Amino acid sequence: MGKSGKKGAQQTAAANQKYFDEFTRSNRARQEALGGQIDPFIQLLLSFGKDPLAFLRSPQGQALLAPIQQAIGKNFAGARESAVDLFAGQGFSPSAGVAQGPLANLFSQEAGAQSNAIQQLIAQSLGYGVQGAQLGAGQQQIFNPLGPAGISLGYNQAILGQQPSGILGQIGQLLGGVGSTITGIKS
Repeated sequence: MGKSGKKGAQQTAAANQKYFDEFTRSNRARQEALGGQIDPFIQLLLSFGKDPLAFLRSPQGQALLAPIQQAIGKNFAGARESAVDLFAGQGFSPSAGVAQGPLANLFSQEAGAQSNAIQQLIAQSLGYGVQGAQLGAGQQQIFNPLGPAGISLGYNQAILGQQPSGILGQIGQLLGGVGSTITGIKS
């Protein structure tokens, strides 16, 4: 490569580096702006997965659990009321031994249903933690500038005649070879 060719290559490399620096700055600014919006949500989801019991006590957990527990309580209260009416219609008091077994069974089933609701909410909070981790990983994949940066750096090094090793070297050689073929310049 002659002096003018080397100078042109250096100017191209400098222009590419300037473009790359601007791209990196704008990408970082976009990442910080969008990340500032989504990171609190990711952290919230991760916190739910780290401590499911804290999630149960949180306003979000209570907002999910309270209506379920109220519905379960209301349904079993209706069933107990029907059982008491049935036994009263047969002449038995709710405190009679005949009525105690079925009423105890209803209380037991209600406690099981309440426990299942809590267990399902704990499993759901663990799922929220997984979703938070996946959301964070997806955010990293979207905003990670290392892919374009590696290709750009490999291209610049190929223009300057430097041959880096590894995958960047292969990309640089490929791009350099393509450029030489197109322009008719041999390296």
